[in-house]
Amino acid sequence: MQRSKWIFILFLVFSNLSWGQDSTSVASEKPIKKAKLLFAFDARRSYVLNNKVKFNGIKIGVELYEKHRVGLGFYWLQQPVNFVGKIDHIQYPEATDTLLFNFSYSGLFYDYVWLRTKRWELTTPVHLGVGGIELKYLDTAGHVNPTPFIKGGSYVFGVGGSVQFKVWRWFALGTGGGYRTMLTHEENIKKPLNAPYYQFQVKILLGEIYRMVFRRETLDEW
Repeated sequence: MQRSKWIFILFLVFSNLSWGQDSTSVASEKPIKKAKLLFAFDARRSYVLNNKVKFNGIKIGVELYEKHRVGLGFYWLQQPVNFVGKIDHIQYPEATDTLLFNFSYSGLFYDYVWLRTKRWELTTPVHLGVGGIELKYLDTAGHVNPTPFIKGGSYVFGVGGSVQFKVWRWFALGTGGGYRTMLTHEENIKKPLNAPYYQFQVKILLGEIYRMVFRRETLDEW
């Protein structure tokens, strides 16, 4: 009888310890945010007409459950690409052979967050949109003709990978790369624009700065 009593007491003690550990771990788990607004600059380096170029970019959307980012992305050449080409001088008598190639695209993006820790983040960005092409010429007076003499477009698909490292809570470094493909059979569009891209990023995390100043109670442990 005495032995049974001690077994019962030990059972209760270990049960309470086990329950206490479970409840502590549950209480210490970080709650997952269901949705968060997303705004980011997304400049990229790439190639157009075999020239190194820079694309400026902006992403606007929402992050869901800290795993999925969806929204709209807008990208445009920082400056047109100059090259020497052929032009109909009968139709455009004031034109020179110096042409300016401009390209921009926009559309839907989806990023999947594979890994997120206090300092590291690994994502796979995918983009599907529509691109526009404009071709202008330099006239004999040295001015760029304001009206494109050729305009075109195509669907654009891009996929890549990126990694981010937080140096401090509010400051991060990032790098990434991928490939841009024009979804068309026209070689005069695919050849100059199908190309890899890469990026190096220095990020000031304004959301973290805002919370550090105005909402310190919402900050995670660092």
